[in-house]
Amino acid sequence: MSPILNIAIRTVRSAGNFLSRYYDSFKIEKKNIEDSAHYISREVTKLMSQTIHRFYPQHLILDRVYPNPSSREKAIQWIINPIDNITNFFNGFPYFSISVAVYIKGQIEIAVIYDPIRNELFSAKRGCGAQLNGYRLRIGSAYSLNGAILSLGIKIDSKNPPQSQYNYWRILKKLFKQYVHFRYTGSITLDLAYVAAGRLDGVFQICQDLYNLYSGGELIVRESGGLTTDFYGKQAYLSSGHIISGNSRVVKLILANVQK
Repeated sequence: MSPILNIAIRTVRSAGNFLSRYYDSFKIEKKNIEDSAHYISREVTKLMSQTIHRFYPQHLILDRVYPNPSSREKAIQWIINPIDNITNFFNGFPYFSISVAVYIKGQIEIAVIYDPIRNELFSAKRGCGAQLNGYRLRIGSAYSLNGAILSLGIKIDSKNPPQSQYNYWRILKKLFKQYVHFRYTGSITLDLAYVAAGRLDGVFQICQDLYNLYSGGELIVRESGGLTTDFYGKQAYLSSGHIISGNSRVVKLILANVQK
């Protein structure tokens, strides 16, 4: 195993142990959610940073303050996501994850996504395949959208012009007519890992938080045999927030509906 991958795994597991303790014992009132969210994110980020810098003090650690890896930066860059989705966490909905993505010269080389509730660790190293708890992952084999299960995520706010919002709903209507089954989980990071494991047939998400898209899920999907694109079949989802993922057939079929 790569030394960096080994430390990435150690990092997410230590963070997962911390979150698991709080998940069972942390009781909060609705009015305190924001303060509690800041506390949890801050403490998990600190724990993850300490673990990484203990072994690689010269590497850069990026978070929400500075989330974009640079190809001009000589140092190896780690993007850490302490928890996706914190709303699920505080409401006792057991669908959230911790992730680490390692970028070298602006290109992702290693990705680890950890679900502490199920003790499931998804990992990938560029060119070496993807794994779940040490077992090889292969993308699902869906041939059509009829009966396919897609992860759905829509984050629409006042910045989106009315015409764009109208187009989003038109796309969804077209997909519903093809008997697609949607699942809205709230965690794009874990959704991408589930696509790689064949549990979901694909991902179709609109206007997602760009920070979560740097989490490494795209590499895990690719190393399991899948594809990840934006709504034009290109790789600009890290700037648009629009993302489609799945096996090549599913992605092609979703793109056909979107581009019409």
